[in-house]
Amino acid sequence: MPNNNASINMDDRDDRLVAHHYNNIATGNSVLNENGSLSTIRSTSVGINGRTYVLPTVWEGKIVDIETAINNAKNAEGGLSSWPNFPDTEEGISEAGVYDQKIHNDHMAQGQPHTTSEQAQQWLNTDRSIVDLENQKRQAQAIRGY
Repeated sequence: MPNNNASINMDDRDDRLVAHHYNNIATGNSVLNENGSLSTIRSTSVGINGRTYVLPTVWEGKIVDIETAINNAKNAEGGLSSWPNFPDTEEGISEAGVYDQKIHNDHMAQGQPHTTSEQAQQWLNTDRSIVDLENQKRQAQAIRGY
């Protein structure tokens, strides 16, 4: 079971999933679920070459199978290594689960269903140094325990 109190290092890799999320909103490539909610990521964890990757299964407005998600991640800018990944160990798999929940709670849930395509595009155009500063602030708060 994942340790929900684990300190996960949120770095540029989380920007990769967050950018995918906002790009899908900005381009109208989210998936409408039966309950009326939208999916922009629908992440999955996959073990490849000793690493556990957290990858999206929503691509171009469709939910794709795991093999297609892996190929799309490999072919995306930055390749497979640019996506969130952890050691393919029991601890690493647990960290991937905690990471997946944290990224959803911190970013994805904030954007649905209220983020417009214009707001998503604005996020995509934001100076990355601002995002980096926010990540550093969150990390410092996590270390201090608040």
